[in-house]
Amino acid sequence: TTQDGSCGNSRWSVEVKDAQIASVSPNTANIRALGLIESDGVVSMTLRAGTNYAHVGGDVKGRSGKGTWSAPTLLCGGVWHAQKMK
Repeated sequence: TTQDGSCGNSRWSVEVKDAQIASVSPNTANIRALGLIESDGVVSMTLRAGTNYAHVGGDVKGRSGKGTWSAPTLLCGGVWHAQKMK
């Protein structure tokens, strides 16, 4: 959810394999996702699409997660919430 700036809200699925961010979908903007979820649930991820990028941080505990994101190149930021699908 965008809280600062004029970026639109989005919804993605993020696949995690062996604690590493493996993919983001849908991926119509050719987003590259890099990052991990540490053993204590701390999320650290960067999303890149062309020259734009967003930093994502937060926590995953049990079947849900939450945190913040900022996209300096787009001058916006906000919060995220997640639910584990599997």
